[in-house]
Amino acid sequence: MKGTGAGWDSCLYRVFIVGGFLFVIASTVITAILTPDDGTMALYVGIGSVAVFMVLIIGYWVVQIVFLGYGSMQAPDLSQKRNVTDLSVLASWNTLFNAMVIEDGDPESMQKAVRKGNSSLIIWFLWSAVIGLFPILLMVPYAFGLLEWSYIRYGVIFYIGVVIVMCFITFFLGGRAAEAGEEVMLAPLGLKLTGLPNIVPTGTGVGVRGATVMDGIRFGRTIRITISLGQVTTQVLYASPAFSIKNRVGDLEAASGAPGPVQDALKPLRKAKRWESLEIEGGKDGITATRNRKGQNMWLYDLWLIERIINEIETQRGV
Repeated sequence: MKGTGAGWDSCLYRVFIVGGFLFVIASTVITAILTPDDGTMALYVGIGSVAVFMVLIIGYWVVQIVFLGYGSMQAPDLSQKRNVTDLSVLASWNTLFNAMVIEDGDPESMQKAVRKGNSSLIIWFLWSAVIGLFPILLMVPYAFGLLEWSYIRYGVIFYIGVVIVMCFITFFLGGRAAEAGEEVMLAPLGLKLTGLPNIVPTGTGVGVRGATVMDGIRFGRTIRITISLGQVTTQVLYASPAFSIKNRVGDLEAASGAPGPVQDALKPLRKAKRWESLEIEGGKDGITATRNRKGQNMWLYDLWLIERIINEIETQRGV
């Protein structure tokens, strides 16, 4: 049901974030108005309410990620394979994935990879929680006069060390999770991870350079999927008649003069959010789908549609 998920998908979570933010501001302002000008009560209320608010947010995500498995990887049930031409496979990402699997893989190895990927996520998040909570742990006692600045200095030095360690851990855990994801999600599709973006220093901090690249061969055709900042490109090296597909708010339309197989492939597809921003160009150099980067792993829908068009072309050719 819409609004009952986790995080920002949950109505209650959105109410909590907005309400908590307004409460922090209101309580601080009201305290400042009602207390003497030289009083420190407003400072205590402001710092205390911010600290409690941040602890509750981090605590919420600890429960969601560590105990409820939010964002965790799951091994696909490859025994539930369905006909890839049946439009019902579009019902969810998982049903589409199962329908598009071309290599079964080893269930035991996939379970091990899932555990490795999920443990990487949990370790990374717990380190992030420490980084988020440590400043609160330092500043709240200092603001209330329970700690002297000399102790805070050592805490700041320790905190900087933790952040540096976290940077190295992020690279390690990111690679570990990527390896697990490749075995669980990409290998059954005939794909492998061949490129990852780099985190590089910039004038204002750090930035991301490059793209995530997945390559593979499906049904004898070379596939390349490129995920860059703001755009996803799915390419299949298959010489096809020239055609162009645009979308009008989720409704796919072939440009005038598109071959019959392309129009036949699109005809049964209903207007849907999954197709929003998707554009496809075909020709002798291959078929390329591009879309804005919205949603998670939407490239799978693009690959499915390209292969559907190819199958329709070959069927009408009598291949």
